[in-house]
Amino acid sequence: MKYFLIFASLLFLSCTNDKDRISRVEEFLGTDLPTNYKMDYSEDMGLDMIEITLEENDFNELLKKIDTSKFEKSETDYYKNTEGEGDDVTRILFLTKEHKIKYSEKW
Repeated sequence: MKYFLIFASLLFLSCTNDKDRISRVEEFLGTDLPTNYKMDYSEDMGLDMIEITLEENDFNELLKKIDTSKFEKSETDYYKNTEGEGDDVTRILFLTKEHKIKYSEKW
């Protein structure tokens, strides 16, 4: 029973962390993400990296909701970088042709 409670607590914390990560990306984008996505997370030397993969239709609908005029654009991708605006956190976001959102924070 003790191990079950520990496992349940860790599972709850990991779910909370995923929701927190998604909310940080949504806040940066200025809109909610579709409910159907795949998220990967990694951390390396103080750099949090979140990668979200969407279905093509969901990704295209998301692009319509975002003010991309504040993004730099290459031929296929959008890019936005904020360096310590108000809280000394550098945030970088890519919207890629593979229907992915790549978001990172460096503290």
